[in-house]
Amino acid sequence: MSANYEFNLPVFVANAGVATSGHTKDLVSGQVSIFDRQTWNVATPTGNGKEFFLAMGSYHTKDNLTKFFAGMQRSLKSYFFRGTDIQTFEVSLPQRLQNEEWVIGYDGTAAPNAYGISSAVNNFTYQCGTDYQLRISLYGEPVYRVFGKTLEHVVSLSTAPCADPSCTTGCVGPLGVITNTRAFADAINNHPELKILGVRAKAVISSYTAPVSQATVAVALTATTVASIKILDGGGGYTGTPTVAITGGGGTGATATATVTNGVISAFTITAAGSGFTSTPTVTLSGGTGASTVPATVQAVLTATSVNTTPGTIVGGAGYIATPTVTFSSLNGAGTGAAATATLTTGSVSGVTISSGGSGYTSTVTAKISAPETLQNLNQIQVYDDGSSVAQAQVQAAIGKTYPITRLSYVGGLSTYQVYTPASVTLASYTPTSSVPLTTTITGPGCTTCPTGYTLTAAKDVYIVQRPLTNSDDVSTAAARLTYAQAIATAYSTATADASYVSTLNGDVAQVIIKVTAGTAVTPVNSDIFTKQASEGAFCTPAANTAVGWTVVGTSYASARQEYIVVDRPQCNPSSDRLTDVTAFVAQFPNYVTGSIAKTAGTACADIYTITRIADGQQTDSCLSYDSATWSAFPAFEGHVWLPTVVTPDAYLSTVYAGLRISAGYIDTVFNDCSFDPRDYYNTAPIQLDLAWIVDFPNAPDISTFPTPRKTQVAQHSRQSGEWVIRELISASVYMPFGYDEQDPRMREVMDVQLRAQVDRKAYYKVYYLRYHTARGNQNFGQKTEVMETPIIFKEDDPRAKTFEATIEGITSKFGVLLQSR
Repeated sequence: MSANYEFNLPVFVANAGVATSGHTKDLVSGQVSIFDRQTWNVATPTGNGKEFFLAMGSYHTKDNLTKFFAGMQRSLKSYFFRGTDIQTFEVSLPQRLQNEEWVIGYDGTAAPNAYGISSAVNNFTYQCGTDYQLRISLYGEPVYRVFGKTLEHVVSLSTAPCADPSCTTGCVGPLGVITNTRAFADAINNHPELKILGVRAKAVISSYTAPVSQATVAVALTATTVASIKILDGGGGYTGTPTVAITGGGGTGATATATVTNGVISAFTITAAGSGFTSTPTVTLSGGTGASTVPATVQAVLTATSVNTTPGTIVGGAGYIATPTVTFSSLNGAGTGAAATATLTTGSVSGVTISSGGSGYTSTVTAKISAPETLQNLNQIQVYDDGSSVAQAQVQAAIGKTYPITRLSYVGGLSTYQVYTPASVTLASYTPTSSVPLTTTITGPGCTTCPTGYTLTAAKDVYIVQRPLTNSDDVSTAAARLTYAQAIATAYSTATADASYVSTLNGDVAQVIIKVTAGTAVTPVNSDIFTKQASEGAFCTPAANTAVGWTVVGTSYASARQEYIVVDRPQCNPSSDRLTDVTAFVAQFPNYVTGSIAKTAGTACADIYTITRIADGQQTDSCLSYDSATWSAFPAFEGHVWLPTVVTPDAYLSTVYAGLRISAGYIDTVFNDCSFDPRDYYNTAPIQLDLAWIVDFPNAPDISTFPTPRKTQVAQHSRQSGEWVIRELISASVYMPFGYDEQDPRMREVMDVQLRAQVDRKAYYKVYYLRYHTARGNQNFGQKTEVMETPIIFKEDDPRAKTFEATIEGITSKFGVLLQSR
């Protein structure tokens, strides 16, 4: 009787790259390769190997737990297989979860678009005094899991009533589409049950303008002349005197000559100062060079003058709540006293008045208008670390807790962090202080080189040395024991800083720990007894003061709106109000815009108070679409509820098109690594939508003139997420020596089970499959050889995967097997 089985074991998560040479014993944790069975060295395309196996460095940090629980750091190995028995070498790329997307109305294309659909035909046409009702149906696994049924809700929009109810002709013409479409999007986004499933709507408007942007103003110096030329770097190797040209800066007529001393530009002489310069001109040197010339760098310096009090071009920006400030700076720091104020009109800078031109300015001058209060910068930084929460906390501590950071990715020892900050805040550079395991970096062949700014601390073997004490040996105090241990380290020519005294056995034998360079043969001195305790991997240690700067990679914003309450006057006294009390109340909440409160006198017994406040979270617009704001209820004042002030609707324009882009995206709860249970459910299925207008109710519009909902993106399942990889690894671990994953975190620590640390559950992975018949020989009891398929897993953006492909395909191609997509 015979059988043919297929097994997908073991599972290798290659988070330390690929070994391109060396023996299996040289593999570090998470490092993989293909090996020749005859030599147990990395197989090469030029070798004559006939039988192979895959191997990866052990996940364990200790080699033994007890006397009988040892060999934990031996590499993990697949079954042996002959080259002629290799069947396939395939790669499966990851796929992210994608939910359906629908569009109603304008989709951002031109009019008419490539399919002959005119935006005018596909546009919203709102009528006054009309109710619009959209049925949104959601189904799919996440919906059934959360609600136990298909979810169906109707979202409504009621347009403003007609101005004259008795009007019979010409009174129901189309309304402006911007205000109403954005209101429709807000109604969808703030629906309590639709929000649970991540339903999001964006208003797509053809006349889109950024709701928040920073204003700019151009300024210039009053007309002046060139005073001198400053030498920033004299260069070298000049064999003659170069010609000097002074151009740009708004002026003309300036000339100069250069002086060369020993091949270096040493001085300039201004032969004509020119006139009319309002910014620093460009100085160009030509000629006078030899084959080895290093070009000089120079800069013109203008005569001291003031800023022209007539500003240049003003870009007004948008989204300002309070009047911004204007500050001046010059290219070389010279000059003081320039001052200006901005004028604000409906959230935009409409003018800049330069009240003083200052004096002493000798270079290009820049005026900066401060950013709107709601404008945010998205900052990112890349730091080499161990990917732990402790490493993230160190970066967080460097900028303070005001702005929470998140880790976007961790690849090859490089963490990418991001944080939102007000545009007016500049984050200080971060100086790393923690060492990084060399095997996590992606630099150098075989991970032998540290990244720039880091120095290498070589891998070490840890030994316990047992040496009989003599009458002259002093180990009575901690200091004496340390001196004794350091003396032993010196005898073995290793670092005294790595030496420590452990204990005294039977009162006359000292036990000392020393560390030697990994792989170094140690010859015992005298009667010393050596026992290898463990191995420590190489580390990359950051050099002192190696700062890494934050980079602004984008912007976001938070919307602002005006809200009001009506508050009674004390005893209806016309000479009293509650302004002081209301001001003190709103000032304690961070989303209140300081100083925005105002009072409008109402009746003899009550007043109206208005404030401006900020929406929840961040907004990012894209593709002509407005991101809807989310508004939590502002705390009531003595029971009085704040209400949003009425927004004036836009006027109808036949050239403005509007649409809704609607999608859904439920996000499961993901527990942290400590409480993670492999039996937890995780979602791989998308949400599906169905949209339809409702027509059978009073005040319904003529739907024949309304755009038809259409699906623009199909749903797709996710594949090969970190959540999937960790479960595959844990499932396979029961077949690995010393690898079984423990649910109890204390047991994982005691048993040195490091599986969970190998996988970034937020990332996505590409999976390589090597499929082969095993070479079991007489061990298979006459059965057919089993079919094995070993998965080797890399992060999707890990560049070392290409090295792995070349290494494996270099062997498999000799037997007619090439890498294919699965």
